[in-house]
Amino acid sequence: ALNYAFNKNNVISVGRKINPRLSSVGAVDGLQYETRFKSLSVGLIAGTRPDYLNYSFNADLVQYGGYLGHDYTAKNGYMQSTMAIVEQQNNGNTDRRFAYFQHSNSLIKNLYFFGSVEFDLYNKVMNEPENTLTQNNSPDLSNLYVSLRYKVVKQLSLSLSYSARKNIIYYETYKD
Repeated sequence: ALNYAFNKNNVISVGRKINPRLSSVGAVDGLQYETRFKSLSVGLIAGTRPDYLNYSFNADLVQYGGYLGHDYTAKNGYMQSTMAIVEQQNNGNTDRRFAYFQHSNSLIKNLYFFGSVEFDLYNKVMNEPENTLTQNNSPDLSNLYVSLRYKVVKQLSLSLSYSARKNIIYYETYKD
């Protein structure tokens, strides 16, 4: 990816890049823009996601979204939080739409926390006996991940993590 900083508050990226504020989204092939206002950040992503079979470029897998982030730095450590809404498509049809929240901090010496949660905001429900699909936009928890890492000494750290990830449904990608 190519990055260009207009100034210390505005950065644009073009190419394949994983945004650390949206780690669960994975790689974005396209455009990413972020602007900062003191401790707040606002960002946009627009492009495609890599092909689900071989990780190559796939122009049919469009994704776009926006996020709001907050950074806090203290003498003991840091704290970073991000909220986002992302839509992923396949051939112009909605594949997945979700809300995302991620938080990390190291405010306690030698203790590092990371957590993320995703809520799917798009669902198709089969209506029986008509065999028709209805769109449902009610939130559904699809991922919860938390991780704690404690640095005992420089050469040794202990970690504990929990993941409750549901099998995410891509309505158009795996349609057959």
